[in-house]
Amino acid sequence: TEDHMEPDSKQISLSFRDQETQGDAVAIVRRNGGLIGICLSLLDDGDLEVFMTEGDARTFFVMLKEVLDAEDTSAP
Repeated sequence: TEDHMEPDSKQISLSFRDQETQGDAVAIVRRNGGLIGICLSLLDDGDLEVFMTEGDARTFFVMLKEVLDAEDTSAP
C-alpha cells in the first residue's frame, strides 16, 4: 500500500471496464526507487505486474503514444 512505500516512490491508478470481457479492471503505475512497475488487473481474474528500468519505461511510453496517435482504420 502507499503507506509502506519508500520516500522516492509514487503510485497512480486508473479503474476502467475491460472492453473484451466487460469486467472491472484497474491499471496501476508506480515508481519504486529506480524501477517503474506496471500492474494490470481484471478484478475477477488476477493480476500481471512487471518492473522495468526507467529507460525501458520511456520506450514503452513512446510505443503507447505511437499506437494512440495512429489512425484508426477499423471504422467503416
